This record gives sequence, C-alpha cells and structure tokens, in this order.
Amino acid sequence: YHNKSKEIKVVRPKYGPFGPLQSTCLTFIIEEILKRRKLFLCEYFQYLLPDDAESLNCDEITPFCPFNSLKTIKLITKRCPNFKMLHFHIFIQNYDDMIYVNDVLSEAIQGLKFLQEINFYDSYLLCRSTIETIALNCPNLRELNLHNTSIEDYEVKILLKNESVIKNSLTKLIIDETRIKVKSIKQCLLNLQNLTYFQSDKTIEAALQLFETVKHSAEASDAIPKFKTTVCKNIFLGTIEELLTDDFLKWLGEKFPEVKHLNLSLQEEYNEFASCLISSWKHITHLELSSLGKEDSVSVLIPAIVSCENLITLKLEKFWNVDITPLGNKLKKLEKLTLINNIFVRSQKIQFENLKELQNLKMLHFHTFIESRVARKYANYALREAIQGLKFLQEINFYDCWLSRSTMNSIALNCPNLRELYLHDTSIEDDDVKILLKKESVIKNSLTKLLIDETRIKEESIKQCLLNLQNLTYFQSDKTIQAALQLYEAVKHSAEASDAIPKFKTTVFKNIFFKTDEEPLTNDFLKWLVEKFPEVKYLNILLREEYNEFVSSLIISWKYITQLELTSLGEEETVSALIPSIVSCENLITLKLEKFWNVDITPLGNKLKKLEKLTLINNIFVRRSQEIQFENLKELQVIFFSEESE
Repeated sequence: YHNKSKEIKVVRPKYGPFGPLQSTCLTFIIEEILKRRKLFLCEYFQYLLPDDAESLNCDEITPFCPFNSLKTIKLITKRCPNFKMLHFHIFIQNYDDMIYVNDVLSEAIQGLKFLQEINFYDSYLLCRSTIETIALNCPNLRELNLHNTSIEDYEVKILLKNESVIKNSLTKLIIDETRIKVKSIKQCLLNLQNLTYFQSDKTIEAALQLFETVKHSAEASDAIPKFKTTVCKNIFLGTIEELLTDDFLKWLGEKFPEVKHLNLSLQEEYNEFASCLISSWKHITHLELSSLGKEDSVSVLIPAIVSCENLITLKLEKFWNVDITPLGNKLKKLEKLTLINNIFVRSQKIQFENLKELQNLKMLHFHTFIESRVARKYANYALREAIQGLKFLQEINFYDCWLSRSTMNSIALNCPNLRELYLHDTSIEDDDVKILLKKESVIKNSLTKLLIDETRIKEESIKQCLLNLQNLTYFQSDKTIQAALQLYEAVKHSAEASDAIPKFKTTVFKNIFFKTDEEPLTNDFLKWLVEKFPEVKYLNILLREEYNEFVSSLIISWKYITQLELTSLGEEETVSALIPSIVSCENLITLKLEKFWNVDITPLGNKLKKLEKLTLINNIFVRRSQEIQFENLKELQVIFFSEESE
C-alpha cells in the first residue's frame, strides 16, 4: 500500500478529448466503464473525475468497486470536497497495512466534510481511531455499514458517546457478523432513534433484554420508544426458549411496527416462536430463513410464510422436507425465490403459475444432500412445475444441482425473458443442450449469460451453443477452444465459409487442455480464433506442459485481457515458458497461477503495474530476491498464497 507512487494529479487536466466535457458527462463515462469492469482505477480517475463530483454508483457487492484503491480515495479526498460517499471493501490481514489503510481512511473522513454514506463492509481490521474519526467528523452521515468488521462493544460506545455528531443524523446502521454483544445492540436501539434500517445478529435478543426489564411496569414499557427500523435480523442460538412468550411477542410487534425485512437463522426448537413472529409481521416483503440444525423441517413455518401475501423475496436454506406447493398458491407477488441446500417433498398440487411476478429463481446445491433417485425426482418435479408458470424469469441459477431432462425442457419452453442461466457443475449432457437450442426454445434470443462448465457436455454441443446463442456476452465452458477448433477445421479451406462464421461477443474464455491434439493448434488457427473472439477480457486455461507454446501465443494475441487464470494439470511443470506472455498483458487486473513448479514472480513486479489481485495456489517458487521489484505493483490490493505453497 505505502510503496512509492506517482504524484496524484489533484487538478483534473483540461487538455485532451475529455478536457472540455461537463461533469455530468464525465460521471456518466466513469459509471459506464465501471459496469464493464474496465476502469483502471486511479489512472483513469485522474483524467475523468470532475471536481464537483458528489457520488458514484457503487455498493458492497459491486464486482469492480472504484473505491478499493487507496490512491483513488486520496484523489477523491483532495479533488472532490463535496463528495458524499466513502467505500472500502478489502479484507486487511497484515498489521502494517492495517495502520496505513486506516490512516488513509481517517484522512478521507476528516477531509470530506459532507459524507452521507460510509461503507466498510468486509474490511475486517478497522482501527478504533477510524471509528472515532467517524463519530467526531461526520455530522451529515446517514448510512454506516460495518458488516463483518473487527469492531466490538468499545467501538459502539465511541459512536454513542456525548461528543458523537452522528447520533441524530444516522438512519442506517449495519453491524452484523461482528463481535458486538447484546448489551451494545440494546444501546444502539435506545440511542439512535432515527434509524430506519438497523441490522445486527441479535436484534430480537436485545429487544428481549429490554422487555425483561420493563414487563412488570406498564409505565416503564411505555417509556421505551417505538423503533423505526424496517429490518430485523436474529440468530437463535442459545436463546432461552422460556422467555419467548406470547407477551414478549405482542410487545415486540408493538415496538417494531415498521419491519418489512425479516432474517432469521434458527434451530427447530425455535420454529413455533418464529412462526408466530412471521404471522404477526405478515406485512413483511422480504423473508430469509436458514436452518442451523440437521434434518430440520420447514413445515411448521410454511403456514406463517404464506400468510405474508406481500412477500417480494423469499429465501429458504438448509431445510428438510420442503413442500413449495403453498408458495405458488398464496405468494402471488413474489419476485425472487432462493432455495439453498434444501430437501424437497413432492406434491400433486403445485401451482407455481400463480407466481406471475417471479423474475429470479435460485436453487443451489440441492444435490449435496440428495442421494436417492426418488428425492431427486421430487425436487425436479417441483422445479418443472415452477418454471412452467413463471413467464417473467430473468435469472435461473442451478449451480451444483442434479437436473432432469424435463426440467431443462421446461426452461427452454417457458422462459422468454431469461437473461442468465447458471448450470455450472450440474448433471446436464448433450441432449439437454439440444433441448435448449431446439426450434421451439424461447430462450435463444434473450440469453446473454450461460455457464455450462464442469459438466458432461462435449465439444459439438458447445459449438452449437456458440452458433445458436449469438447474444451471449458471457459464455463459460471447459472446451471452448476445442469447439472453436472444430469450427475452424470445417471452414479453413474456404474464405467465404470462414466469413460466414459470426464474431462471438463473449468476454469470457475458458478451456481445459488435456487430450487435445496438438497438431491442429496452428498459427492460422490462432489468428482465426482471435478474430472470431474479439471481446475476450477474461481467460481461464487449465493445461499440461506440452500446450505451453500455444497458450503462450494465445495470451500474447489477447494482450488486452484484464483477468488471467492458469492452472497446471501435470506434475512438476514449470510456468517459465508462459511468463513472457503473461507480462505482455499490461492491462491485467487479476492473475492466478496454480500448481506450477519453479515459479519466478520477479517479472510480475517489473511489468504488471495495473495488477490488483494476485493469487498463487500450490506453487513451488524459485528465489531471486535481488531482482524482485514488487514496489512497481502500486495498484495491488490482494495477494493470496495457499497453505500448500512452498
């Protein structure tokens, strides 16, 4: 972080094609580049960021966050005094880096006098001094996100002390997945009365402590204010069941009348209380339920769930004997349904056609617990019935699932608005691809993202996907080059036939070189490949040493790629032949090397000056410490070495 760097241009240059542009136009350009993950952070920011900028599109789940470069944060602090947001989402582990990062963040907080939003989601090691800087310098702060950070009870005291200037302005506070105890959460509720969004792991337990102190006095109970938060999250683990009475439930509903988003993680013994709680808050629009036990059933909770007729999103995780029939019968406003690691029971009355608003269906990992063919059949029956009635689905994610052919047929015939289809590590085969591509399929023109890697699909089917799904901008398979090679072999002797093959729009390219015939991997094929796949930015190759020469030439041909992953499939194979081609890709942002021997990382520091993330897994390294120049990697934010690396 704190190595030497070029001086930051505080004043935006007024020369060049971007010089005279107005600030609204410049901000639009930045945000469009961010969407495409092509912004090389501070380098571009120095030329594009207008002096009067106040915010940029960003949240904690943005894949390419503009604030995750400390140089960018410094630039914003010096150039944009009216900026209203500050994000940082890098997981800090090293003590020296922690001190430097917190110094930069504190300087930004002090310099940006109009901050309304601070989001340090997943930035684990936050110093106490940074929290104190927030408390004393942000009178306009509305939102503070400290999810999965190292803060404890003492930091909460700092935020709530008399001198704190944020107590009256704060409307959103997120402090879940931290070490904060119930007592401090109770103090947040009592002292931050303007919060309309408060997320912790122990909100109900904090409310229970409050109730226990006032339950024998109506006057004391009335003195407790009604809380405005629309969010309630709680992990029921070790909570005393006897205290979860009907009186407490009634009091809880009265004191938290605005709750719309309920998130509960629980063991089966809390199902009855949770069921009553959901029923009493039947106006909620977002509900997330996760089982903490083994073989816990969701059946007790289903009647309460379907009583919430205004539900827009529903998530069920790690439950057994899930019957989704009532969902289709009752939840007619549901837009997003996420089902993770559940075991399903079959019903003859599934009416998912009533879920006319559903746009996003995710079912993840349900084969993990399903070993019997009968259980798999029940799960796919539920899926098939669901998809047939869901005409507005835009995303289906069946990552790591066992899928039947009838389910695939249901997708092909019933999802005209489908944009994204995730079938990574599923049971699908060539016949399933034929179903997706058949004449009657309604997804061929709408689909823009398709993942079918780690499946049994062969080259011929992948080739057909390329030819028939021409709107794909994200296509991930294990055999893309083999499929392209088949296409090339069919047209290489005819320029007319070659020209008839379209240019493919995918920005992603993945291939496993294992038993590929080396002879057809010619320079002519390489040239043709690059011409037909001009948009590739992310290259993922798994290979044996005999393919190093071709892969090296391929990387050089696609030198504008921003993400590169290379994995060795052999034993004791060196990466040295690939290093010159790797360092020729001067726009690389992320690089991953796995299972190579004699890895010399010296040239990386000399050449890859835009690299932000470097991952080295199960590699054996050669030492040349005198030449390593990692100070040139000024943008590097993450270095990951696996435990097995020697």
